Amino acid sequence: IYEMMKRSQLLSAGLILVYSTANRPAGDLFLGNKTHLKYLILAMMMIITSPSYAYSFKPSEAEWAAWPGYCKAKYIWTNIGKNSKFVNRVSAADKTELEQWEQAGVRGAHHFCTGSTWLQRARLQSDPRRRSYELRQAISETLFSVQGTDPQSYRFPDLVIQLASIMYEQGELDAALKLLQDNLRNHSKDEALYSAIAIIHWKRGAMEEAKAILLRGDEALDSDS
Repeated sequence: IYEMMKRSQLLSAGLILVYSTANRPAGDLFLGNKTHLKYLILAMMMIITSPSYAYSFKPSEAEWAAWPGYCKAKYIWTNIGKNSKFVNRVSAADKTELEQWEQAGVRGAHHFCTGSTWLQRARLQSDPRRRSYELRQAISETLFSVQGTDPQSYRFPDLVIQLASIMYEQGELDAALKLLQDNLRNHSKDEALYSAIAIIHWKRGAMEEAKAILLRGDEALDSDS
């Protein structure tokens, strides 16, 4: 559904539906009325303004150099990547790395990678309007990967952490925390999830909460040994 296919109206709305419902029990479908409404509005805007989307991202030299191998390998799989200056700059190791990600159930890795780059651009951006735009691009691309990835995949927390990071940059701290905490239900042994939650608590000045979640993570990991 990625390169030769346009984003349909249903798929655009589906991105937000997945964001709202992934890893949630029946009766707990919302992060909060205001937050859900915000992303529902985003989905509707995508339907109205982007009926025919084609992947067209162009990384800079520095951004290409910063990408891990699987990002590079997936990028040259796309139409724009095949015709880019980067097409012959992918190693066998990069391709093997991509195979491992895709075998783990991750689909649309190029969207995840592009979302990461948009996030980094936003973090360096001083113009508020431009920063807002870049964060919207980041969340759109990341949600595309979330929609296509198995929530039970051991790589799924990587996508969720990036999504939560974008939400944090948008000022949605409570929603970002809830998203991370909800994913502990299926990935209680994922060390990065505990660390991501602790970082948000720390940035908010909630040092005791940060300490508590790290201790909880230690206990969860120790229980397996």
